[in-house]
Amino acid sequence: MYKLSITTVILVFSLGLTACSQLNPTDTGELIFPTVGPDKPLDTQFPLPGDLPVALQTPTIEALAPVQPTQTVESPVIPHINVERSVSSLETPVYRVQAGSPVAMANFIQPEAGCNFMGVGGQPFDLSGQPVVQLVVEVGGSLAGSDVFHLQLSGNAPVLGPGGFHVVLSDHPIESNGTLWILLYDLAGQPLTEKIYFSTYNDCSRNFTLINFVQVDPSSDYRINFPIIYR
Repeated sequence: MYKLSITTVILVFSLGLTACSQLNPTDTGELIFPTVGPDKPLDTQFPLPGDLPVALQTPTIEALAPVQPTQTVESPVIPHINVERSVSSLETPVYRVQAGSPVAMANFIQPEAGCNFMGVGGQPFDLSGQPVVQLVVEVGGSLAGSDVFHLQLSGNAPVLGPGGFHVVLSDHPIESNGTLWILLYDLAGQPLTEKIYFSTYNDCSRNFTLINFVQVDPSSDYRINFPIIYR
């Protein structure tokens, strides 16, 4: 009875060891880690430059349109011409004085100056009655024994209109009798009018002279007819 029991226990213990060895055949008391294979590139990895086609390795630069330089508008240079020679050779004026010009009136150009002012100004008009800009206005002659010379461009005095011009002659009214003149010419120096003489007054109510010009119709005859005297 006793031997049978020992044999039976040994048999049962042996069977238990066999079963455990089948469940964990490498159980040596050491920790077992999973084996990791060699690194493989992931699908999301970017290819190295050497793996790219030649066409993709070389960047392309699109040609840029040339930058246009900023254009600056320069003020026209007013030429100095020999007025006496040019006006004397003028056969057909392009502009003439508008009817009613010159006319003397109170200063309204610089109202803050009041009577401490004397000047001349106006506008040139084309055949359709539109103001003309960029015509040279010259005022010359003598005033109170001193020579006068002024240049101006039409359009520089918008207070008189889009084609307005304005020249200050003095800081007070001065009497003169036809010693001042005004004329127009273009930027090329070609005279457009004859000399137009005008007078000034020592009068605060007449210290501004308005002179307008109108273009002459080339189809009409611009000439002065003198009366025929019969004997």
